[in-house]
Amino acid sequence: MRPSRSAKAAKDGKDPSKRLHADDYMVYALLQLAQDSRARDVIADMVATTGYAPAVRAGPYAIAASQARYMVERGDLQGAAALKAEPSRFA
Repeated sequence: MRPSRSAKAAKDGKDPSKRLHADDYMVYALLQLAQDSRARDVIADMVATTGYAPAVRAGPYAIAASQARYMVERGDLQGAAALKAEPSRFA
């Protein structure tokens, strides 16, 4: 599966929040295709991303949603429940 046009445009535009948002949808797609290890790799890349503005919801939401979705889709409800919310003006 190739990166979406949105993810490529966001990466080329150096906008981490938009790339994280696109990556969130990529994780969802990979999980639906039972490509869990690839989804995990995308999430690891997302977590390592720096330079996004925490005040812009797209970045922090994408990271949190992808991590939770990965665990829930795989039936790891205890892991999902153990995820920590990152402090922000939205939490």
